[in-house]
Amino acid sequence: MVSINFFTKSDIESVNFINHLPEKLYFLESDGQVFHNLDDIDDGKLIQLHFRACGGKGGFGSLLRSFRIHKSSNQLMCRNLQGRRLADVREEERLKKYIAKKAEREKEKQKKKDEKIERLKAGGETKHQFEDQKYLRKRDTLLDEVEDAVEAGMDALGVKAASSEREVSETIADTEPIAGCSNSTQWSEEVPTTEAESSESDIDLDEVMSIGPIKKSKNASI
Repeated sequence: MVSINFFTKSDIESVNFINHLPEKLYFLESDGQVFHNLDDIDDGKLIQLHFRACGGKGGFGSLLRSFRIHKSSNQLMCRNLQGRRLADVREEERLKKYIAKKAEREKEKQKKKDEKIERLKAGGETKHQFEDQKYLRKRDTLLDEVEDAVEAGMDALGVKAASSEREVSETIADTEPIAGCSNSTQWSEEVPTTEAESSESDIDLDEVMSIGPIKKSKNASI
């Protein structure tokens, strides 16, 4: 709805303009009252003209609000005046910068390669020399101590092996049969005559075998 500022009936220009308008297009307001005819208003009172606007079905405001809500925040998908998307334009600029710096990158890469070759040609010279004399003396001492400990362990192991061999030889000597007695004589004298004696001899033989070889004690030899 459009309105015109206040005027009075003495304003001939405004009155003539209103008289040429169809009554359906406007209405008048004076002292808070609505009038459809200018003659119904008293002289000297302020009058305000309001034009009627053709109304629609409505809902246009809510439609605009929905467009604002669903508006994409990704500005790169927008197009410039040439019709190109901003994302494509930015990608093109990035590729141009990459190509422009390609020669510089190749130069830097070749420089690093040359430096590596020079280091390899130098033969691996040590850049740092270790000069801690206290550590060097301690290292030599530890090496000597480890070598002495290994030799002592080997000697002790050899002595233990020799003593074990000696004990084994003594055990074998103690278990040899008495000279002058043949095995055939002993078995012929001890042949059982009955089944009871045969079972008893088998039990005694099993007990002897379970005990194992008899070692010669030191006290008996003395």
